[in-house]
Amino acid sequence: MRLRRSLNYSYVLLCLGRFLTTVGLTVLVPFLPVYLAELGRSDVGSVTRWAGWCIAAPAVMPLWTAPMWGRCSDQWSRKWMVIRALIGIAFSLVLMGLAQHAWQLLCCRLLQGACGGVEEAAAAYVGSEPNERRQSRRLGGLYSAMAGGALLGPLLGAWAIAAVGFRPVLITLGALIAVLAFVMILMLPEAQPRGLNAYKGASLWRTSLLLLNHRRRGAVLVSVLCGQLALYRMVTVFASLLEQALQDASSIPMWIGTLQATLWGAAMIGGRWWSRWNERQPAEVSLLYAMVGAGAALLFQAIPQECLWLFPARLVQGFCVGALIPSLQLLVLEEAANRDQGTWMGMTASTITLGQILGSVVAGVAAEMISPREIVALMGCVSLIGAAVLVFSPCVWMAKKASV
Repeated sequence: MRLRRSLNYSYVLLCLGRFLTTVGLTVLVPFLPVYLAELGRSDVGSVTRWAGWCIAAPAVMPLWTAPMWGRCSDQWSRKWMVIRALIGIAFSLVLMGLAQHAWQLLCCRLLQGACGGVEEAAAAYVGSEPNERRQSRRLGGLYSAMAGGALLGPLLGAWAIAAVGFRPVLITLGALIAVLAFVMILMLPEAQPRGLNAYKGASLWRTSLLLLNHRRRGAVLVSVLCGQLALYRMVTVFASLLEQALQDASSIPMWIGTLQATLWGAAMIGGRWWSRWNERQPAEVSLLYAMVGAGAALLFQAIPQECLWLFPARLVQGFCVGALIPSLQLLVLEEAANRDQGTWMGMTASTITLGQILGSVVAGVAAEMISPREIVALMGCVSLIGAAVLVFSPCVWMAKKASV
């Protein structure tokens, strides 16, 4: 009973940390051009270039740092890896609020990405939960907290930045995350079993091979990679897609914000729903249905139509997106030994980040060759390819048979 009570309030603290760090990551993104103008970048081309670098910076660093932090959580402490990530992100947000030049802001964004790892550290911490059904629910809750932060971040930025300016918002968020880190130092119990610190584990290279060289893990990882690529590729073309449907260009920011909020609000609900579904079905089955639903929603958005018809498509897409990360993380917890869960979570986060980066990179290349609607249709096909990877994987049919 004492262990269950401890894990319950630990879970609340982890969700709060996931929520606040996501708010910190997203609060500035829609307004980066405006902040860069305040930092002295008045030329349109210069602002666009620096904004692109600053947006990509936090996603580039986890490619290299996430596996390292995951290994540290296994060999050292999962509790302190969560706290370390919170302190690093808090420090980077305060520095962003104090930045005086564009290059300083870029360095702070790089630091923000390098100090990340709250998601994988929190997911590995959840692996200490002895009840496997409760693990699924808590992974879904962590994802819902992230989706809630992605929903609130831009909305909070739009209101608070207009009221008090960029610097107070960033510094206040950093201070709140630092306070939460201090609370976790006092209240978050250590989740790591005794004697685990002596375990050295396999090399990161060998761990990556073990993660990929397995039918079940490999198929799910490739499928989620396709889903992440399609999701983050849509972000870069959404404005162009709305330009073709709206006559009043001044209303585009409002539509973008509203439709993005719709997607992440649905993802917040979907994360909880799919996590409960994963208690009754193997993660591969849930992921298969979600990839088909997300692909169909993307294809619908590629059809010329009134903007209002995009809302149901974004709702379906967001709801299905809520299945991707929790299903993958649940599979990792099921497959990895307790002593390796942090490392595997780090390698998984690195692979997911690769999908996000590929989505943004493909954007610039494809935009010069095909129209925005064709790009959206292509991303729908990518999601369906991710579903096909699961369909042709024998493990899915074995999983279905086992669940009957």
